[in-house]
Amino acid sequence: MRPLGDRLKSDHAKWIVPVAATALLLTSAAASISESPRRVAVKRVKAPPRVSAPVKIKDNETVYALLDQFGGVTKTIVVDWLQLTGTGKATVFDPGRIDKVQSLTKGFAPSGEGGGVNFTTQVRGRKDLFYRATTDKKLPVEIEVAYFLDGEEIEPVNLAGRSGRLRIDITARNRLKRTRKIRFEGGDGSMVTKEKTYWVPMLVSAQVKLDGAKFSNVKADNAPLSITGTNMQYMLSMFPQDEATATIEMDGRDIELDPMTIVVFPRLLGAPSIEIAGPLDKARDGAAGLAKLSAGHIAILDALIGGFDASQLDQFAGTADDFTALMAGLEELEKGTGDMVLLAEGQKAYLDGLIAGIDTSEFDSIGQLVTAIDDTADGVEQTADGVAGVLQMLDGQIALLEQAKTSNESMLAMANDRAAAYPADTTMTALASDLAAQDSLLETALAGGQLGGEDFPGLYATRASLASISDALTITAAGLNQIATEAQMLDAVPVAFKDLKAALVVLRDGGTIQLQALPGLGTTIDGLADIRDGLRVMNTGMAGSSDMLADLESAPEQLKQLFDTLEALKSGGTLMGTHVPGVNTTEQGLTMLSDGLGEGVDEARAGEKLLDLMKASADSYDTFLGKPKGASGNANFILKLEGIEK
Repeated sequence: MRPLGDRLKSDHAKWIVPVAATALLLTSAAASISESPRRVAVKRVKAPPRVSAPVKIKDNETVYALLDQFGGVTKTIVVDWLQLTGTGKATVFDPGRIDKVQSLTKGFAPSGEGGGVNFTTQVRGRKDLFYRATTDKKLPVEIEVAYFLDGEEIEPVNLAGRSGRLRIDITARNRLKRTRKIRFEGGDGSMVTKEKTYWVPMLVSAQVKLDGAKFSNVKADNAPLSITGTNMQYMLSMFPQDEATATIEMDGRDIELDPMTIVVFPRLLGAPSIEIAGPLDKARDGAAGLAKLSAGHIAILDALIGGFDASQLDQFAGTADDFTALMAGLEELEKGTGDMVLLAEGQKAYLDGLIAGIDTSEFDSIGQLVTAIDDTADGVEQTADGVAGVLQMLDGQIALLEQAKTSNESMLAMANDRAAAYPADTTMTALASDLAAQDSLLETALAGGQLGGEDFPGLYATRASLASISDALTITAAGLNQIATEAQMLDAVPVAFKDLKAALVVLRDGGTIQLQALPGLGTTIDGLADIRDGLRVMNTGMAGSSDMLADLESAPEQLKQLFDTLEALKSGGTLMGTHVPGVNTTEQGLTMLSDGLGEGVDEARAGEKLLDLMKASADSYDTFLGKPKGASGNANFILKLEGIEK
């Protein structure tokens, strides 16, 4: 096979079809845009000519680079397809650091002076212009290739003809580093600004072609495989941020390697859109609300405890006059404890609603997402195999027609000789005419042309289109497999929500979190209700035994135990023989949970903004050398790595 540089120097017409086919697969054709013509009528004066719409330009750059066996660039050639739409005269300057400008369109003679390509042309509807040029501008992605034989790195010049376990490491380094500020609404509702560093998304696909007679036991993780005859072709995909390495290993004998094609697209791989920040924000609000309820409990306990002076209880043992005041105090304690019961019950009801609102079944379908993407990738790969089969059949048809055309040309030459020798022989003259018509028909079937008054593309053009479609299907399948790999990270989402729900259930019903036994709100409510009922019974008993003042001597100790219980409820301690962490611990834990969820909201929204920024960067990278002012663009890269021959 001739090197890419030599083939680019061949006949221009041979490059127009493949370049156009590549561009059509990688970009959408620009729609023709024109305004309706207007006539300006003036009395007794002839109307002026129609005013043409401005000429619009789309600049499609396909960058071909020749790489040595290590990945170093030896030559870079840009084939530029300019699509001009409109009507009128267009003077165009297409900037770029270029050399050796060569037209690929008949009648098109661009000038490569002044740091770019200059030309003037007339456009009527649609005009496609092609030119090629060389450049020394660095590619957006650097490639480095290393070879290992039986575990030892080896120079490619020493690899040809050897045998053993061969490993090839292909490293892609992204040179388009960016640092930008992103702005988003944080978990607390305020606007947050952060500086993020990323690389313009570049999808790198390396096509490794192996001879099945020389290589076996190939290992290339997640690399799609296509087989043609005895040849195996693997597609190794990378997404360097800032660099990525793909590896392929195989057993080889009498080693030789075909040149490797590496395709680079400025593109961000698609990913399923699943709302993360919203549910996290709702959970944060719920935890914050529970923390406020616990803070209210603490305020009530502080009021009860702070309003109690233990020294005053000593007076109850020595005076009956203060008995009534004691009963009044007990009634207030009973009322306050009853209020705490109501608050705790409200807190439990709030937890019930929050737990019921977390439906973990909504995430059950996430696991099916990767399977669906894998199935889609399998379907695309099967379609690619089918197209490859059609290509083989079409090659056979082309070979048959070419053989028929060669035979027909030989017979036509003989008939023409006979007709010239015997001009009076009308039969021979008619035969020569029929053979000439048949030769024209065969040429049209192969190369295209007019057939029955209609344009016929020909089998050569049909095969080129099918080959381009096959390549595009292979690249699409590789992208789908990459998406499936990244989508597996979403499996952690259902687990996180299940853990959150389980923690809230323990807070409500009791259980163990991080080896810490928690009694639950139900236990707290029961304990407070018991205290309230005990105070009620105490108050009733004291009211019925007001004449037994001697019993008041034990009141200070009983009330001290009561307030010790309230202190334990507030700050932690032993309650009814069980150690409880206290309402303040609950408030601190809920506050920490709320803060942590708020940070999660910040990170989720920052990630969403960063993805949007990366997608915009990929979309805006639409030119390599530069484009005419006001033009839209598209840039893609095809790199050819030198093979290894004996």
